[in-house]
Amino acid sequence: MRLLAAHQLPSEPPEAHGRPPFWDVTQGLAGIDESGPQQLSSKALRDDMRWFATQQRALEAMSARWLAELDRRERDPDDDLRGCTAWLRGELRLTSNAAYSQLRTARALDGELRLTAGALRRGEISAHRS
Repeated sequence: MRLLAAHQLPSEPPEAHGRPPFWDVTQGLAGIDESGPQQLSSKALRDDMRWFATQQRALEAMSARWLAELDRRERDPDDDLRGCTAWLRGELRLTSNAAYSQLRTARALDGELRLTAGALRRGEISAHRS
């Protein structure tokens, strides 16, 4: 359990996340989670899993877009391991390799891979290897 606690994100959300649209999403997900999967048919479970994957992929694409914007604002041209990479390591508890990989992916999706970013946002592809 200690290992899990070391990788958890801070629990204090910014004030803006207590209002729509963030609050609506948070409440919606809590409602889905609270009702649980036990009473659902197998078909409904499959449908929900497909929907979860689509939403997760859309959120990954949005997150990459936000990271690319933050990177543009805070990039240190002399040291690629500072700025966003350092923030990802410190705040999101990523390893150096994972942070740099996430930043490199965000830059690519925001640049030469814009069509790929759109497909990810629509849930047509996944950012994870299978």
